[in-house]
Amino acid sequence: MLEKISVKYRNTYESLRKKEGVFNGDYCFGNAFAWGGTFNTCVHCTDELYISCAEISENRLMISYPLGDGNKRELVEKIVACGKERGKTTVMGMLNETLKKRTQELFPGEIRFERLRDSDDYIYKVEDLINLSGKALHTKKNMLNSFLKNDYVYEKISAENFEDFKSFCLENSFTETETAVMNRFFDNFYELELSGACLKIGGKIVAATVGERSGDTVIIHIEKADKDVRGAYAAINNLFLKNEMSDCEYVNREDDMGHENLRTAKLSYKPCRMEKKYIGIFI
Repeated sequence: MLEKISVKYRNTYESLRKKEGVFNGDYCFGNAFAWGGTFNTCVHCTDELYISCAEISENRLMISYPLGDGNKRELVEKIVACGKERGKTTVMGMLNETLKKRTQELFPGEIRFERLRDSDDYIYKVEDLINLSGKALHTKKNMLNSFLKNDYVYEKISAENFEDFKSFCLENSFTETETAVMNRFFDNFYELELSGACLKIGGKIVAATVGERSGDTVIIHIEKADKDVRGAYAAINNLFLKNEMSDCEYVNREDDMGHENLRTAKLSYKPCRMEKKYIGIFI
């Protein structure tokens, strides 16, 4: 019933996702695939129905909300039953408000929900992060202007700079898990239809980013910068959106994973809204 997640499922999945209007960050295929190696993710994927199942801990499975016109409830019940046979509890996540409501309708009175503040996504208007107008973003504007005084070069990711781009990102990884996830992105970069760009000073990369389009939103999967170069983070954020994603309405800079410094940094860009997250626990 379930097979290892593979890029071969991307087109079918994207078709089902667009049909249902599900564009939140956790449900973009790139994220599901990149984290699939870490969580041993398997999927059921047909033209009628898609669901993923990830091993998020030794005794807990996490399934996605099922997408498609098939029998969603029956499919979920089968996976939950299989999990029980293996001694595992199954939860449904990561659910935004829309998918939480759909889950309630699919399993009325049979699921309780828990908030996951550390998993909330930070959503911004692209035009706000391009223009950096107003007092609230004045500091960010100053950081950007400081970087722009350098003799820098902006490059979109290409065959010519791909290996250097990849090396820079991996060298600035914080954990083994992050390294593994980034490698999944890079090893399948073009199949996943990702976009990326870097900034160079003196021929050396000082900042890099990778994003994925999802409806009217660009989701930022990777953002790395040399902390010794003032304004490098602000510049790659701004110039990538300006050069590659100005036709998108929103940018999703994903969650903060509960890290205090990351939360402070993401809040400092003044999100237009937070996308709340929940998990559904079968009662």
